[in-house]
Amino acid sequence: MKNEQEIPKEYCPYCGKNLIRVLSKQEQKKYNLVYVSEKIGISNRDSIIAWECPYCSKTWKREF
Repeated sequence: MKNEQEIPKEYCPYCGKNLIRVLSKQEQKKYNLVYVSEKIGISNRDSIIAWECPYCSKTWKREF
């Protein structure tokens, strides 16, 4: 990465793990993305109401 400041940081409020993953150069070309969020959205029929950490499996409410 030329400029590390372009990549946002997002941490799990429970385990503190960074939930943003920088894609490999191959994935960047394939998906036209530089990074992805690894947090899991929990939704009702209309919208995301909470998030789950893929590392510690704890959930927290989405802030609107």
